[in-house]
Amino acid sequence: MATLKKPDLSDPKLREMLKQGMGHNYYGEPAWPNDLLYIFPVV
Repeated sequence: MATLKKPDLSDPKLREMLKQGMGHNYYGEPAWPNDLLYIFPVV
């Protein structure tokens, strides 16, 4: 398994992309950990 570089959630540009890309992300929380682990569970 390749080593993944976790995105820097303090980066405002990345936060904007996450907010725009997640239709259910109403509260402004980072969509990174839970959504990706749900879509791609760690085996």
